Amino acid sequence: MLTMIKRGLVLFAMLGQATAAMGQGPSNPPPLVYPFDKIPTDAEIVAALQGSDARPKEVIIIRAERNLPPHSLQDMTVRAISDEILKLRHDVQVRFKADPLSVNEGNSHSEYVKSLAQVLMREQNPAGIDGLVAVAGMGAPGSALVEFREAAVPALIRVASKEPEDEPNQADSALDVLEQMLESPTIRPTLSVNAIEEMRQVAAFRLNNTKGNDNWHLLATAAYLAVATGDDQLRLQVMDLIDNAAEFARRGMTIQWQHEVSDQARQALARFPQ
Repeated sequence: MLTMIKRGLVLFAMLGQATAAMGQGPSNPPPLVYPFDKIPTDAEIVAALQGSDARPKEVIIIRAERNLPPHSLQDMTVRAISDEILKLRHDVQVRFKADPLSVNEGNSHSEYVKSLAQVLMREQNPAGIDGLVAVAGMGAPGSALVEFREAAVPALIRVASKEPEDEPNQADSALDVLEQMLESPTIRPTLSVNAIEEMRQVAAFRLNNTKGNDNWHLLATAAYLAVATGDDQLRLQVMDLIDNAAEFARRGMTIQWQHEVSDQARQALARFPQ
């Protein structure tokens, strides 16, 4: 399992900028005086998330995070929270494509995203899977997705199949979660043959088509998943990556990233011996 800390920090920063854009207020707004200890209802959460003002959204989600017991929200509410994360991701993608240097790393609104994800993790409701997949790179949401087992596989496969420029930092996070499922001795036996075959196919796709220095981590994660599937042909492909200068040149990757990917490939082969 590859570390997702660096990607999680970047994701926090990008999502922070997106949430800031939702509600532009004075530079020094008055302190919040909302009753944070009050348990919100499903109707209150949905109504706040449907609004355009960022502050009521943040308040209602903080209340939910602090006060709601697990498994207390309706599917509709969980889906609304999930959709809120997806909206933020979409805004990030639009902004990043327009200006790759637009990320505001100092924005504190990333706390809102963490709270949204925390509520979804505590609910453990399949209606929130898409939202958790969108922020799997933060770390904890990825671990929570592993526990959904096969129910999370279709969403993870869908995101893992998208191009990196379309889903910044998401494809490799999705691959990583799939690899964690295969690595778990208690979860792997519960996965269907079809689910494992879909994992094999997406690993092969990424292994065969990932190029460029910017995508070295995606290639390394694909190598981990490829070996974890137990497919002999994919294992040979991963072995062929190691210190193969010609292959990395074909992929447009320089020597630094050749070393990084090769090291990860060795670790994967050692973790999943034949």
